[in-house]
Amino acid sequence: MIGGVEAGADVTWSTKDGDTALEIGRLPSGVSRGAALMVDGGLAAPGHLRTAEHDGPVLWLSSDGKRWRWVPVPSNGGDDLLSVHTAGDDLLVVFSGATAEQAWLVKDVATVLTSTAPEN
Repeated sequence: MIGGVEAGADVTWSTKDGDTALEIGRLPSGVSRGAALMVDGGLAAPGHLRTAEHDGPVLWLSSDGKRWRWVPVPSNGGDDLLSVHTAGDDLLVVFSGATAEQAWLVKDVATVLTSTAPEN
């Protein structure tokens, strides 16, 4: 898997040989998703939305890496750095802003991945 930006959109490509890449996902304008972290039960990634529905940092969750859902992160800041880290069976979400440092612990992330609303 390779992630990058093409024509202003976050894009994911897949490669089997390291030479040829096939685009497998493109996010709409105003939507970004950072590098995914393997967690118990799936994947988690930091991100940001700038849409009518939400404007700010989000936590992306996926049980299979194909279908993702986002959860707003209640930060006291704007477009600063959001990161995700494993902590045993839990997930640590850290927001590093110019005016605030905040962290949240998502207990038993595997249960969260299987018990939240259906994925899009």
